[in-house]
Amino acid sequence: MIRVNRGQPPDGFNVRSTALRRKFLAARRHDPDISASKFWASVRHSLRADANELSRRCYHKCAYCESHMRHVSYPHIEHYRPKGQRRFERLMFVWDNWLLSCGVCNDEKWTEFPQINGQPALLDPAVDVPEQHFGFRRNIIFELSDRGKATIQLVCSIRRDDKTVSCGDMSETGKPSDSPRTRRGRRHKAENCHTGGEPS
Repeated sequence: MIRVNRGQPPDGFNVRSTALRRKFLAARRHDPDISASKFWASVRHSLRADANELSRRCYHKCAYCESHMRHVSYPHIEHYRPKGQRRFERLMFVWDNWLLSCGVCNDEKWTEFPQINGQPALLDPAVDVPEQHFGFRRNIIFELSDRGKATIQLVCSIRRDDKTVSCGDMSETGKPSDSPRTRRGRRHKAENCHTGGEPS
């Protein structure tokens, strides 16, 4: 993870996002059970230009594991505060809540957003300074803070022999974990998964 400079929203973004928030509220009134993820999947095509601009500003790299998208997966718009939690649905179309993420990190994080001492456990690469929370021994990442440890558990990926292994899928023995969260992540078919080469 490195610091990300997301910058100001693209021209016209606030107008588009306001219209989409209103459309979501109308959809929720019509169908109280509609999820934010399902609605997002139905409208993300209208944000393709904004998504591509986000990808450009992030150098087409995952904000968490720094993988180049073409090496790992199709790019995803990652909602730092997950749209899958009702308390954060209002942030679904907020530029400052968007990051570029690979599918591995996006699926591993899913809708989790734990707290440590009243602040997000997950580091925000657009706000936090990763070097204050992580260290490295060769290709192994280790935590320098509680939030660094939580971020490693939530989204960090390590790569061995050109294969991606999610830290969240590793037990202390270095073997794949079979925790409930990991099993859930393996079963999870994200509604915002992308089917093309541009950010979802």
